[in-house]
Amino acid sequence: MNAACYLRRLALVALLITVAMAALNYYADPYGVWRYGLPSDPIRSRPAIRNQERMHKAHAVRFADADCIIIGSSRVIVGIDPNHPALPEKTYNLGLSAANIYECWRYLQHAASFQKPKLVLLAIDKGMFDADSKPEVDFDEKRLAVAADGTPNPNWGCADIPETLLSLDAFVDSLKTLRDKTGVTYKDGMRDEVLLKPYMQAAKVLSENVRWKEMSRKFSSNDLRGQNAQRDAFVQLLSFCKKNKIELRIFTNPLHAEMLDIEYGDGVAFGQWGRWLNEALANFQMSFSNFYHFLPENSEPFPKPGEKVSAMKSYWEISHYKKAVGDRVLSEVMRNDRPAEGDWLTTLRSERAAWKAGR
Repeated sequence: MNAACYLRRLALVALLITVAMAALNYYADPYGVWRYGLPSDPIRSRPAIRNQERMHKAHAVRFADADCIIIGSSRVIVGIDPNHPALPEKTYNLGLSAANIYECWRYLQHAASFQKPKLVLLAIDKGMFDADSKPEVDFDEKRLAVAADGTPNPNWGCADIPETLLSLDAFVDSLKTLRDKTGVTYKDGMRDEVLLKPYMQAAKVLSENVRWKEMSRKFSSNDLRGQNAQRDAFVQLLSFCKKNKIELRIFTNPLHAEMLDIEYGDGVAFGQWGRWLNEALANFQMSFSNFYHFLPENSEPFPKPGEKVSAMKSYWEISHYKKAVGDRVLSEVMRNDRPAEGDWLTTLRSERAAWKAGR
């Protein structure tokens, strides 16, 4: 066999292997990009979505046909149920792990390019407005259907072909997907509770508490240029909803009291952020539902060192609340007779002083 013939055969074998791998990846679709939600989809569990939520949701939201979109961070993904009875029947949880305001705004633009929602629920906390915050490594503008200025991106649907069909990582995840029986579906965008089982371990809760405390102490009101891209994105999000006649309901995440205490810090940066938030919303004649409180219901004790099982009812750990808390939040947010917020910064300061005195 001469060299040219050998190379042709080698190229043919490589091509056949690539095609076979792509076919398997398409069939298993481990990240829920190509066949997810279709009636012909045979796959009933996709645990690999957990590590590719931004990719998955960029594609899955196309088929959601949602009248209501929920946006926010991982606190939304694990705690806010899109099937809550107070919400519209077609609701999709578009929360993204560790999302900042910019990412929330961009994914809302993306979702609205397929179907404009009638209602948007936005869950916020101070950390999402960190001036030094950057999009997560799995955020990619190329996979969004519109650019930030609203111009269409006609090739967005092809952006994930290499990573989902032609990569060895996808091939390995496809094999795992075909064997998996855990039932991870991300139904309507909410993270399956089976993925949160590790937080039933007391040691896991305590280690996560340490990690979240360290992360939450890092906050910058402005970057080195004296600017804050997250505040700018928040105003753009408000403008987008107003321009498109989308009802927007905003609420603060009901953080555990110890987490809220860290966010509050010395009160200076928190007060600046709170006053800016009040002013920005007033400019759009909007308000928000405030769940920033130091109250018994969000002061649940953590497991003690040495305990094996976590008995927490309302929180997974210091950062994430459970669905039971989220259900109460949604019932309040969706009320049409919500009371005016009032001077929530003064109220919070008083609650914090009482909470610290009673510890």
